[in-house]
Amino acid sequence: MSLFLSIKSFGFFSEIFNVVAKGIKISVGVPSLFPKLFCCQVDWAQQLYCDQWYEQHNIIMPSNIQSASDIRKAEFLAGRLCSKYALKLAGSEILHVGSGEAREPIWPKGFRGSISHSRHTACTIITRSNEPLRPGIDLEYFSPNIMTDIATDIVSQQEASYLQECIKDQDKGLYLAFSAKESLFKSLYAEVQQYFDCHAVSINHIDPINGTFSLRLNYTLSHRHIAGKIYQGRFGLSDFHVITLIV
Repeated sequence: MSLFLSIKSFGFFSEIFNVVAKGIKISVGVPSLFPKLFCCQVDWAQQLYCDQWYEQHNIIMPSNIQSASDIRKAEFLAGRLCSKYALKLAGSEILHVGSGEAREPIWPKGFRGSISHSRHTACTIITRSNEPLRPGIDLEYFSPNIMTDIATDIVSQQEASYLQECIKDQDKGLYLAFSAKESLFKSLYAEVQQYFDCHAVSINHIDPINGTFSLRLNYTLSHRHIAGKIYQGRFGLSDFHVITLIV
């Protein structure tokens, strides 16, 4: 099943158009709940990947990617391809997205956004800089036992107990917590310019019925992002993956 369709079922995206190329499907749209955001998703067949995809889609392969595995090359390409189409939809004349020292995306002037990829899917969500939105998006496909092995790095015991009440499935609950916190990190990093781990943020509330959550900041990052501040988000949870969005 297309992840894009599954995201739409949670009320995230309204598809505008899609492009199908050899081994790649590109879906472009806007979130129905946030019409000032622009998004794109790329699904690809890893077994069909070749370096010529960069030239075919007019994407520059950075020097630090040239010696990487084909999986990493495909992930990077898909993320930048997502960004290219999202920027085009938003009306940007510049479609190239650079990389910062911490590998964060450097957006063209007048735009900001977030990129995520997992397995064979990548997604980007952007907005214009004059909007009071700071989008952060994260996508995670499930792998058995990975999150339970590092649970104490993701949540406190109190959070773990709360997740068990809300989500029931421990592994899915941990994936949701990790993804939500990762989305917040992506949302804030360009502004606060500092790394913060999962314990800098706590799960405040989860509504499994409506697919919403809130996070509480545990310590101050800047004058605008102080300890105790609450951030609202949305999520989609299936048998195979979780996707979270903070704006």
